[in-house]
Amino acid sequence: MNRSHPSASRIKIAVILAALFAVVVCSTLTTRASSISVCDDAYEDNDNTGSAYPVSSGTYPNLVLEDSNDYYSIMLPNRDHIQVTIMFSHSICDIDMQLLSSYGSYVTGSTGTSDSELMTYTSTSSQTMYIRIYTGGSPSPSAIYSMIISVTSPPAVPGYDALLLVVALVSTAGVLALVIRKRRM
Repeated sequence: MNRSHPSASRIKIAVILAALFAVVVCSTLTTRASSISVCDDAYEDNDNTGSAYPVSSGTYPNLVLEDSNDYYSIMLPNRDHIQVTIMFSHSICDIDMQLLSSYGSYVTGSTGTSDSELMTYTSTSSQTMYIRIYTGGSPSPSAIYSMIISVTSPPAVPGYDALLLVVALVSTAGVLALVIRKRRM
């Protein structure tokens, strides 16, 4: 007869759940006044652009905003469209987001007051961009959010690249004609 300890079943369930969802690392901080459970997700330490976690199109569930910033990096080719949605409980923590250029400059953002934020942008050049998730107020140890990223390429336009080449050649020929005319004067 196989008799396992009751807690063994709970451990098996916890392992299965951990395999299905993002791993959350927790520890407990104890002060004289209280004990606080502090958790972070597996993408830490991503608290600035230098340590941004690389992402692509997809769904990222059970993320934890333990501190005041989470950064993610994403490569966007020229003319690609990105849509980022985050979902959370606004009653627990106000979470906002921004899209930053490769230089860290603000491009667009979302600072609503509901349980989700949505931002969209169409890239004007190929570059690594940063998604900044941050608290609109004080961070909460239980500020859990999910993020959905969708990156789409524009449909191919027949002849578009050839048109760009013709424009570049005509522009170059015009500049050359001006240079030759100036030298004759």
